[in-house]
Amino acid sequence: MSLLSFVICHAPADAALVAQLAEYLTANLSVEVSFDTEPPLVQAVERAISAPFALAVFSPAAIPEVWKRPEWEPVFLKDPEEFGSHLGFFLAADCKFPEILRRERFFDATAGFLEAARLVRQWMLHPYQLPRRIFGHADLRASLSDRPGTLHGLDSASPFLTECALDFGQVCRVDARGRTATSILGETGYQLGAALKETSERNRELLVEYLTIHRALLIYDNLPEEHRDLVAFGGLATVVTTTGPSPVTSVPDFLTLPDRLEVSLVAGWEACEALDKMQRYAEKIEVLHAMLEVATRKSLSDWSIKHELSFMLDENGPGTSLPPTAAAAVRQLGLFSE
Repeated sequence: MSLLSFVICHAPADAALVAQLAEYLTANLSVEVSFDTEPPLVQAVERAISAPFALAVFSPAAIPEVWKRPEWEPVFLKDPEEFGSHLGFFLAADCKFPEILRRERFFDATAGFLEAARLVRQWMLHPYQLPRRIFGHADLRASLSDRPGTLHGLDSASPFLTECALDFGQVCRVDARGRTATSILGETGYQLGAALKETSERNRELLVEYLTIHRALLIYDNLPEEHRDLVAFGGLATVVTTTGPSPVTSVPDFLTLPDRLEVSLVAGWEACEALDKMQRYAEKIEVLHAMLEVATRKSLSDWSIKHELSFMLDENGPGTSLPPTAAAAVRQLGLFSE
């Protein structure tokens, strides 16, 4: 697992505060923090900007007696862009520094460490956006944002999600009502952009691996209690389940699919086509099995369903191996009245 490199340049006298910041960031991000305490600070930063992220800590112990613009300006304002590095400035204690740096990624901890640390994390999660202070939701942020956590049975996650999405690198919201375990995993992976092209069991393993290095908020509305272990991914994931109405809809709509299958297998083929395009093969297999059950029960032709399944499943072990694509040309012909 590759960790993001982050170098903090600081005076030895600030080691305790910097260690607290490093602990906070490593609890929230897939990051490897290293330190440069060799003075002068400007030269330490010059070395540090070879890393993707660097932070200069300002304090009376760290700053030079005299700020010489020809020395600090190119290092602080020009070189990071040239090297493709993100450079931030962390004010640990009141001291004199070039005020123009407040216009950069500047984090003032003199009014409180936690809010400054949160903004540093937000900057690292969204480096091309200006960090924005978030107000409200103190208890939820303490239990769910400041470290990965789990909360079951929240009345509604919408206000928290609206205000605090920047605390996370990614946000996923799934209406779990009426969905199977395979469908819940598939929708989660699709929203996160994590390719899940294998069996349901392997797909969950892939999600666990993905969330080991990606800070994400996962909200499951109306999740049945028996599926709580299913979404206990660990890693950097924060998982919230809610009991209120969900503002999201499923694509395809698995909630109504069973009833629609009882009317026409066309609904199943439409779902299969949508899942095929998204490469959500485990869910497609589940839909095909549901279609086969309906066709068998109603004495309808099932050859096209079985033919499609043969493309999806390994003959030596159902569901153990999936091909990169399925046979798009294979389709059931029509309604039950055929």
